[in-house]
Amino acid sequence: QQQQQQHRDEESAAAEVSAVTMKVTHGSQLSSLPSCAGSAITGLHTCGDLHTSLLKIFCDSEARALVSVGCCYHRRTHDDVPDTEVFPISYSCSEYKGLVTRKAMELACHARECWASHPPEFYYSHTLRAMLEVVFKRFIPNHDPTATKVGRMKLKAGHRPSEGGTKTHFLSFASEVLRRLGRKTPCSKDVYDAVTNEMLGAVYEEFIEYHNAVVGLYALRLMIASVVETLLLCDRALYLQERLTQSGASDPQHPFVALLPLFDPALSPRNFALVAIKSHNHKVVAP
Repeated sequence: QQQQQQHRDEESAAAEVSAVTMKVTHGSQLSSLPSCAGSAITGLHTCGDLHTSLLKIFCDSEARALVSVGCCYHRRTHDDVPDTEVFPISYSCSEYKGLVTRKAMELACHARECWASHPPEFYYSHTLRAMLEVVFKRFIPNHDPTATKVGRMKLKAGHRPSEGGTKTHFLSFASEVLRRLGRKTPCSKDVYDAVTNEMLGAVYEEFIEYHNAVVGLYALRLMIASVVETLLLCDRALYLQERLTQSGASDPQHPFVALLPLFDPALSPRNFALVAIKSHNHKVVAP
């Protein structure tokens, strides 16, 4: 009988769930939803400024709880969204305005735990990619790195820079990238085709000795990455604490705001969830 009652309760709860699609730019818009009051707002890998927008919407709505895991801190809904819209957003960190650039936010997306778990041949990917940049500078000065990003090319096995650090690996990787770039920009195809294996081989011979220095530099970048991410997340936690305590100092209860590690960073680099629960007597006030 208990199982039957539990089954009926689950069916009843399922009947109350409905899907709603709506564009939300301010938390007050959620008030039109009967289920908003007492609900929770959740987001897994809320990309770029969606993470900060979600925090602001939560504070302006009647929702009671928030669980959000951000990612890709440097991404923007629109290119003209200024960096100051995503950092700093708290009053406590306002003195650091302009300190964290978009490039630094991109760096914060990388985790040393994941990077350190790769086999030795993987680290040649940094060196071979740096060599390819030398090729662009020397032989294709008009190359536009924003037109087609090399890092987003889905290279097949045998052409990936992470497969090894021999000259053969570099020639295979670089020639495939140049071939694809020439295909993407037909007007410049001859320019990319003009780069021969001899020219690529000369670049390899000149710079392969710097492999350890390149890997060391990247390791230093990753050590800084965790510092930048910590600063970004603490700023957002402080923003929630500041906004949620504006409901009145006489409230004996305080909002709960925390950064909780949920995942193994070696498997999921974005492993911190920003969790907030409004106090029982919280009232929505303008920022």
